[in-house]
Formats: sequence, structure tokens, C-alpha cells
Amino acid sequence: AQCGGYLAESGRVLDYCFELITHKELYSPACDLIEHMFLARKDLLSLESIPNIRAQLSRIDEDKLASLCRVLAVSVSDLEDSEARATLVAQYRQKKSSGEKEENPTQVKNRDILLNTSSVVEKILHAACKLPLQPRYPNARSETDNWINFIDAVVTEGLNTMPHLSALNLEAAEPMDVDSPVSADSVSNPLTKRVDSIYMLSLLIAGTHRMAAQEKLSGLKLAPKLNDLFDELVWRKQDHGHAAGHISRCNCSPEVILKIQFLRLVHNYCYHSSHKLTLLSNPEWQEICMLSEQFDPEEFGEGVTKPDYRSLEESSLCGEGHGLLSKIIGVLRDEPVESVFRFWLCRAIESWLRGSCTPADQLFVIRRGLLQHITKVIVEGENSSENNRGYEDTSDSNSLPREVAQSSFDLLGEIIRFSQAGCIELDSGLDANFKVRCFFSVINSNLVDSNMFLRSVFLSLDHFMASPKTNEFQRATFRNSKFFGPLLHIRRRVAYLASLISTVSVDTLTQENIRCLNTFIFLLIF
Repeated sequence: AQCGGYLAESGRVLDYCFELITHKELYSPACDLIEHMFLARKDLLSLESIPNIRAQLSRIDEDKLASLCRVLAVSVSDLEDSEARATLVAQYRQKKSSGEKEENPTQVKNRDILLNTSSVVEKILHAACKLPLQPRYPNARSETDNWINFIDAVVTEGLNTMPHLSALNLEAAEPMDVDSPVSADSVSNPLTKRVDSIYMLSLLIAGTHRMAAQEKLSGLKLAPKLNDLFDELVWRKQDHGHAAGHISRCNCSPEVILKIQFLRLVHNYCYHSSHKLTLLSNPEWQEICMLSEQFDPEEFGEGVTKPDYRSLEESSLCGEGHGLLSKIIGVLRDEPVESVFRFWLCRAIESWLRGSCTPADQLFVIRRGLLQHITKVIVEGENSSENNRGYEDTSDSNSLPREVAQSSFDLLGEIIRFSQAGCIELDSGLDANFKVRCFFSVINSNLVDSNMFLRSVFLSLDHFMASPKTNEFQRATFRNSKFFGPLLHIRRRVAYLASLISTVSVDTLTQENIRCLNTFIFLLIF
């Protein structure tokens, strides 16, 4: 680290290393040295300071640029110490002492260079989504089986090309060639490059240039390419034994990080995006167009104009059959509660709904069984937890993990917000007293994670009960509902107000629990 810091202070060394990235033999060590110098710096390096950086990035081929993504990612990432800024008070004090702004201007400039340098984004996108995804074997039940078969094949090939042991001159033996078929790089490099490329795209969509990056990637047909790549990923639950020392819920495999970064890219691409409909297939696009005709413009909410669905170019959609959004919903419905992917699957769908969400968008996901599935997961998770209380060993219980509770409630809140269809569907899923009891139990025991859902419920209830378009039968339905009915009583609201404000204090305020304060203010006003 000290050596890297010393070299990083010399701009000439860094400039020379960037000159070497176009050199075939010296490219790899040059990248390694650049990465060490980037990480050793206390501040972000401005790519502008490197001579001819745009020309050099344009000249290198796709494979080299994919490898360079791990270095370039450092130039657009926030490297602040998260532990030192755990609370908002700590963040404020650090920003005040350092004079830093909301977004580092160097980050902004570096993103601008990468987004607007000729062919850079195109090459990164192609490296991220190129097919076929390797390794893949027809009879493999999981991605782990694919990788085991691949390693066996590579090792066997390497052994077959080696001379027999009796013919070896051990004294004169030379070191194994690092580029031999049995080297670790031949197994890990293609996957690592793909992950780095996807991660780089996610970073480019973040921050000030988000809308421009979304526009650019939409024009490059990101959604159809991700849709094709999704089909190559193996999502089904493993149905065979785990390696020694691994628990029954273990999801480890070489492709876990690839799937998580894939879902993170989908999340960033859809976040408050005008291009989110490109995640639909052509038939689904026609379906959502017809659904939108069922609603008056006023039902789209204040400040939300009815989108012109027909203006979308068919070439930017996900072809025929199921689109990427429907596939993600399908995978989420099949994933077990303890899956490491549930959080990001929910986040990807929530991002698609968030922002300029319309009743047609909500009805589209409701018709695919998403709301009923999320409700079932919450109820069954709490019911299983209750049944296991009193036993010493509950390690294999299906109690709801916190990240699953948070992502599930946030997604549920987006589906039902100002949506009568969503509220009716939720009420039908909570059709028994024990289900309502379990549901409220999860809400009350995870108030920091469920407060966004509560906010949606209270705002929607007040909207429907006061709306002149809501008839008396519909109002009576809400009053008699096992779930919504109790929430109409003022005493229940006051109780939630007290619970919400008690979860936060000045010294413990974070980006997570500040949402409880916001929900408290909403309830207090409305």
C-alpha cells in the first residue's frame, strides 16, 4: 500500500501505465499497477488529467476494456469509509469538516468521459451481454454442476496433453505455463470480466448522468440484450446436497455475484426511468396499452400524466413471449424465502414500479400473481416463526430475514399505492384472522422495514375514503376489511405515530430509519 501511494503521487508513472494498456504483453501488469495506484490514493483521480485518455480508451479492444472496468470502476465509485459515516450526524460532520459536496465533482467528470468517449459504452455493453454464457452443459441441474463439469473437462484436457510421468525429467522441469488450459485464469477470467462490465454499467447509470446514461443504454438495446442473457442464467433452486461444511441454505456458486450485479443493473436502469417499458415483450406492451385504456387520466395520480405507451419503438422491446420483467417476477415466485437473490429481485421490480407508476403498471404485475406471492411469503414466514418459538434449535425455520422483509414491504407498498385493485387483492390474500394477525406481527416487529408500506396504506385509505369516485359499497368494503378496517381507527394511527417516532433519535438517525420520521410526518399531516 505504501509503494502504491508513493507511485500514485507521481503522475508520470500513472500516465505511462495508461500508455501501456494498448500493448499486448504489458497490458495485464499495467492494469494491476494502475489499480494499486488508484486504491492507494486518498482522493479520486480525474481521468481528465491523463493525456489522450479518450483516444486510448477508444483504441483498446472489447476484451481489454472489460478487464480495465475493474480499474475504471474505482474512478466513478464512492470510496468513503461507510463505518465512519454510519449515522446522518456523522455524515454531516464529515461533510462539514471536509467541505465535500453531495456528489464528488471528479466522479461526475469521470462518468462524463466514459459515457461520451466513442465506442466505450458499446464495448462494455457487448462484453457484459455477449452470448453464449460459459460454461453450460445440457444435463447440468445448476450452475455449480456446469462449473464442476467445466473444471473436470479442462483438467482432463490438461492431463492428456502432459507427458507420462515416467518420461518427465524432474530435474529439468520448467514451471507450468500460466496460460495452460489448467490455469485458474482460464476458468475465472471470462466470468470476472463479465461481472466487472455489468458493474461498470450500473455505476455509469448512477448519479448526475443517470437520465443520459439510461437514454444511451436504451438506444443500444440494453433491455433485449439483458433479456437474452437472463435466459442463460440458471435460477432454479438446487435440489441436491451441499458440500461438506455448507448449511442447507447455502447459495454459493461462482455465478452468485453475476446474478446480483445483473439485478442491480436492472434496478439502476429502471430507476425513475422513462425507458422502463423496454423490459416488456411486444405482447406485454400491447397488454399494458389496453390496460391503460381502462383508467381515466385523473386516476394516474396528481402530477403523473398518462404515458403515451404507443410511442414506444418495438425494436427496443424484449421480442415475443415473456419480457425481462415477467421473467424476474417468475423467478421471484420460485425462489425460497432464504434465497440471497430475493432482495435484489424485489428491488428490481420495485424500481420498475417506482416513480411515474400508473394503475396500468400496477395491474400488470398484480395479474402475474406478484402481490399474492409477497403476501404469502410474509404471512408464512411469521407463522413458521411462531410455530418454532420455544424450541432451542430454530436454525432451519423459515422466519423472515430482515432484508427479505424490507424489500417485500417496499415492493408491496409500490403495488398498492392509490391502487384499488391492489388493495382489493391484498385484502383477499388476508382472508383469515390468523393471516391478518401474522401480517400485523411482521409489520410491528419490523417497523423500520415496513414503514414505507404503512405510508402507502394510510395515504391510499385516506384517498379512497375521501374520493368522490369511491361509492358507498367500496367504502364499506374498506371499513369491514380484516386488515384495512382497523387502520381507519384514529387510536391505531396514534399508536403507530408513537411507535414510529420512538424508533429514531438524533444520534441514531440513518438513511434507513429516517424513513420512519418521514412516515411519521405524513401521518401527522394527513
